[in-house]
Amino acid sequence: MIHDYEEVAAFGEGYSETAALNFQHKMSFYQKFIYTTTNDRKQVEYISHAKENTLLLIFSNSGRYISEYTHLTDAPSKKCFEETKAKVVLFTSNREMEKDPRVDLCIDWEYKDLVQNHPVLYQLLIERIAIAYQNKYGFPMEK
Repeated sequence: MIHDYEEVAAFGEGYSETAALNFQHKMSFYQKFIYTTTNDRKQVEYISHAKENTLLLIFSNSGRYISEYTHLTDAPSKKCFEETKAKVVLFTSNREMEKDPRVDLCIDWEYKDLVQNHPVLYQLLIERIAIAYQNKYGFPMEK
């Protein structure tokens, strides 16, 4: 999907936001531009106005990024995912999000709260996606 979509964006908060930034950087080696921003208002605006030709990659260990503004008082609900026309792929450890109608594809992993392992898991996931992308589409510098 990453290759085939005209527009691809990656978003998250905290560690998840750094995963989106790392993913953007990694995919630049394959000449695939991934839009991301650390400005939460710009993220919401982008998501709200995204069209059918857009793939949204959301990094959210808890899955709450889809539903609420976790950094605002009382965590008000987030509506942008109800407005978007984009395809939403969520990377999360919250398996309940597979049932969420705002999520088209849920890619989950096992999370252990004894150790904050999701920053490491994000990096492994990003590397795995990049390897799969390179195996399928090649490395532009080799052409």
